[in-house]
Amino acid sequence: MDEIRNAISNSTALGLAAKQRMDQGLLVSDDLMVRILKERLSKPDCMQQGWLLHDFPKTFSQAIMLEEAGIQPSHFFLFDVPEDILVERCVGRRKDPVTGKMYHLKYDPPPEDPEVLDRLFQRAEDTSRSVLNRMHQFQVEVSNMKFLYRGRLHLLDGTVDKDSLSSRISDILEDVGPSAAPPSLKVVIFGPPASGKSVQSTELAKKLGLVHVCTGDLLRFHIENETQVGLKARSSLASGTLLSDDVIIPLIKERMSHLDVRQRGWILDGFPRTIRQIQALKEMELDPDFFFLLEVPDAVVLERALGKRVDSQTGKIYHTSFHPPPHHLVHRLRAQTSDSREGTLRRLQTYREVEATVVSYFSCVGRRINGQRAREEISKEIEAVLARRIPLDMSGRPPRKAIPSAQEANQYIKSRLQPFLVKGLTELARAKPADPLRYLATWMLENNPNRPMGGEQSDGGRAGVKTNTEEEKNFAS
Repeated sequence: MDEIRNAISNSTALGLAAKQRMDQGLLVSDDLMVRILKERLSKPDCMQQGWLLHDFPKTFSQAIMLEEAGIQPSHFFLFDVPEDILVERCVGRRKDPVTGKMYHLKYDPPPEDPEVLDRLFQRAEDTSRSVLNRMHQFQVEVSNMKFLYRGRLHLLDGTVDKDSLSSRISDILEDVGPSAAPPSLKVVIFGPPASGKSVQSTELAKKLGLVHVCTGDLLRFHIENETQVGLKARSSLASGTLLSDDVIIPLIKERMSHLDVRQRGWILDGFPRTIRQIQALKEMELDPDFFFLLEVPDAVVLERALGKRVDSQTGKIYHTSFHPPPHHLVHRLRAQTSDSREGTLRRLQTYREVEATVVSYFSCVGRRINGQRAREEISKEIEAVLARRIPLDMSGRPPRKAIPSAQEANQYIKSRLQPFLVKGLTELARAKPADPLRYLATWMLENNPNRPMGGEQSDGGRAGVKTNTEEEKNFAS
């Protein structure tokens, strides 16, 4: 901590006490650290301008000691970041021992200087195992700190860019409420193996700013880090069977609990696949607004899976026919066990066993999509449905014309349906029939304003319906 170093360099009594402990190889005690902070915060600049504590307190006991010392923050900002993103941010760090500069292999790459690249190293605290251990300990501590700082706590989405995060903090400090954001989309993309779910989900998430929650990605993260979930997932993926709900549901619940998902909206890829998983979504109050079924025949699924190849160094996926790799990479490409003929057929069988149940449940918000077309065509249709330019439809027919907007629907109900229903109920109350439902149904059929007039009739009686306004035409289509 900078304040400890400053106290030592200024040779204060507390600084000398801290130096003595550090020289003995001991950690600076929480009590001594709080006393150093209290001394610093009592200086005129902090008294007049206020102060900002970074990376302290880290534990509940430290937070209690701060409160008892009279150091009481008016705001406590807690950044919410899922563990897979935290691990990615940490494991990519590399330190230059000569300059002391930190780089990140993905977000802040080092210079293309062989001498610099050769001397970079990964710190022990930046390994995935170390990060996960620290994070789990942090979660234990932060649950109590949330209670202590209730009323002063601001939970912020730590996955957004730093400028957006800084702007949100400034708004809170200036007591400016959040701007009215459009309602976030909730989308499920469903389909057999190799149907293109992940491709469509990834592109759609980027275009609309949604969070792509992919069960495959989450499981791979746990497999790579050899967690308990990862060990169970490894054997299931090898055999082509689904992981049990007891494993998958907590995994998804944890990821869906984060602020980025709640605030930005989401696309679920690979979940739900069972009735229990559907019920879990309902319990989390995460019913999707849209459900897309990518329909692909088994023969096409096999062709796609058998040609898939993975770069063993980068993890990038190629296909021998549809997306061939560069010649210089061919030697390091591998076919996954799950993409063999036997593995694909097992996964297909597992999928077909649950397909009808899941599709039936989401039929009211669903649309069937021909998944054999070019991915650009599929994306275009999905985006048109999300923009409500074409309607939801689980029949599998080609796209129909646009459905009425919510405003048009509201106007139609108020101007046409509501007066008609009120009139029918009034007539029912006046007549007091022995069978009220039968009487009302008969009255509504006989007095329907869209009923064919003057003997006009057509096949099934439907095509002869006359509509007097564009409003009615929209709803009659």
